[in-house]
Parts: sequence; C-alpha cells; structure tokens
Amino acid sequence: MSREPSITRNTRNRLVWLGAAALLVASLLFGLAVWSKSGALGYPASVAALFGVTFLGVAFPVVNRAVEGFFGLWMRAGIWMVVTTAPIGLFQSLSRWMLDGQSLVLQIAVLLLWAALLTGAISLIATEGSRTRLYTALRRIGALAPLIYTFNVLWIAMVFFALATCLLAGFDPSVLAIPNSDAASQTKLADPQERYSYLLDFFLWHILEEVPLLSVNKTLHWKEPLEYSGWVGPILLLFKVAVIGPAITAFAFYAGRRRAGPAPEMT
Repeated sequence: MSREPSITRNTRNRLVWLGAAALLVASLLFGLAVWSKSGALGYPASVAALFGVTFLGVAFPVVNRAVEGFFGLWMRAGIWMVVTTAPIGLFQSLSRWMLDGQSLVLQIAVLLLWAALLTGAISLIATEGSRTRLYTALRRIGALAPLIYTFNVLWIAMVFFALATCLLAGFDPSVLAIPNSDAASQTKLADPQERYSYLLDFFLWHILEEVPLLSVNKTLHWKEPLEYSGWVGPILLLFKVAVIGPAITAFAFYAGRRRAGPAPEMT
C-alpha cells in the first residue's frame, strides 16, 4: 500500500497548523498595533481579532489546538517567570526595608537567619553528590528547575553579601570609593540606599568576571563599580569561594547531565 496519501496529509496538516498559528499571531499583533495608535479603534479591533480567532477555532480544530498550545505555553512561561523572580524580588525588598533605619538588633537577627538559610541552600549544590540528588529531585518538576534553583541561590546570595557589606560599611565608610569620581560623587556612598545599589553592581560585576571564556565585563567595557580596601577583600573572597564557585560548577554539571541524557532515578 502506498504511503504517499499519508505523507501528503501530514504535510497538509503541518501547513494548516503553521497557517493557523501565523493567523493567530497576525490577528493579535494587528489588534495591539491599532490599540496602541488609537484608543477608540483599539478595543473594537482587539475584540474583532479575538472573535475571528475564536470562529476559526470552532471551524477548524487545528486552529483551536494552536490557540490552546499558545496560551498553554504563555501560562507556563509566566509561572516559570514568577518562580524565578519572586524569591529574588522578595529578598531585594527585604534588603531595602532593612536599610530604612531598622534597629541594629533586628538587622543582625535577620542577617544571621538569612545566612543560615543561604548556607543550607548552597550546600545542595556544593558537592557532586548533593548536586546529583538535587538534579534528580527537581527534574521531576521540570527540565529548567535545577538551573532556576541555582540561579536563585546565586542572585539571593549576591543580594545578601551586598546588604551585609553595606551595613558594615556604615561603620567604616573609608573602605569603599567610586573610581575616578569627585568629592561630590563620593558623598553618594554615605546614603545607605545608594551604597547598597553600588554594591549590588559591584558583586554582579564580580559574578560576570568569573564566567569562564566569555570575558563579559571586558566585552561590555564595564569597569569595576567600586574600589575597596580593608575587610571588603575577605568578604569578596568568601563570596567567590562559597557562592560563585559552587554556582558555576552546578551550571556546568547540569549542562553535562543534559547532554548525557536523563538523570537516573534515586533508589
């Protein structure tokens, strides 16, 4: 029996699927474009586009599947975005709040609790055995879950070290300076919120500096945001050894496991 009819039918289905997806995207873009140019015409155009896509979905099941697939992908992307950014945003807000005149006792208590939680989180990516267990457990959630976990740990640690350094520098401001700036610019570091923003850039700069092969900072011509001296050096070294090193190793480990195939089930 000839396979040609089946091949032709499959090809036709693919073309219809692509055409329906293109029509959906074009309709939505048209509605958004008209909406942005004219508030009066934008809403009716968007409603018309929505009804047009709905009608096509009723008439052609392949269009309905394309629409469902599009919105399903949109929802999954939105959920992953929230999972990725919500913890970072939470700790970022906590840091800003702690700089707004909170008592020293409260600041120390929060930093100690944060340090304990961060130590536990880093321990899950610190050794090959712990990375394997974490990778196996998180892969059940999704292929990107191990990478998102490591990304969150890295960024939350950056926020923690920036906050801790900022609070300590309030007692010893001489350890930080803005390179090649005048006295008026240096006074920005006296404000805790400004100093914290500079320190976020400082630790981010050092994260990018440690990314192998890419030379990100050199390529972007981004100079080190702050000059430092005294006790800031040991804090930066601790950040590199305890955070950046395990994170980069974990990213490389996950990439290797992805190329090697699915992770074995733990018994």
